[in-house]
Amino acid sequence: MTVAVCLPALDEQDQIGTTLAALLPLVASGEVQRVVVFDGGSCDATASIARASGADVVATAELRRDLGPVRGKGDSVWRGLGTVTEDIVVLLDADLIADVAGFARRLVAPLRADPAIAFAKGSFVRLRVDGVTPSDEGGRVSELVARPLLSLLVPEVAHLQVPLSGQVAIRRSLLERIPLATGYGLEIAMLIEVVAAVGTDALREVDLGEARNPPQSLADLGRMSAEVIVGLFRALAATDRLSVPGGSGPTLDALVAPDHPASRAVILRPPLR
Repeated sequence: MTVAVCLPALDEQDQIGTTLAALLPLVASGEVQRVVVFDGGSCDATASIARASGADVVATAELRRDLGPVRGKGDSVWRGLGTVTEDIVVLLDADLIADVAGFARRLVAPLRADPAIAFAKGSFVRLRVDGVTPSDEGGRVSELVARPLLSLLVPEVAHLQVPLSGQVAIRRSLLERIPLATGYGLEIAMLIEVVAAVGTDALREVDLGEARNPPQSLADLGRMSAEVIVGLFRALAATDRLSVPGGSGPTLDALVAPDHPASRAVILRPPLR
């Protein structure tokens, strides 16, 4: 069973070298066959540092140019995954300050142990800015946007501790069957599509330990929140779970303002197959 660890990255020169130094020994040990950086058009030294470290680098902006510019993280992942053929794909955030090698091992473990498990989603305790003190709160977008919406619209996954976690492992056979959302709609839409395709019994949440992400401004979090909402609506509409009461009108997805930046940023790319 082959494994590829993939890191979507955009202007991550400060962290990418450290992350890859932890992950590449997994290739040497045979636990992982490839470590791939999906570079979404970095303007800094992210790509050159990754190549020098020994990772494969995929310039996602060079793929599927017929579709125009890359639409954020999700689109970079979708384009990059077309170059990955391993049996299990692990996605990790490139800016994560954590035991990333341990994260990869723990995410893959349930898929190796049980053929019925097709998707593992990582949860972790967030450390505060000091990098030492555990926070009793999840990410702000998760707690204020994703969790309330999921509890109302998709209650079977509302128990997940980190519903927007970008740390996942997924079987290639499942990945090829589901559409992927562009932008920051990627994680929440993938969760909905996975549940629609294989059910909650094929999903496991994995405790990864502790992690720290660089803090983001409220303006950036506001943009992310809007894209998460659109990603959720897109996925629910695509899986026939979201319609206007009465069932005779358009889906709520269709009522999202088409000229809103989040509407333009988040669309569903077709399944890889």
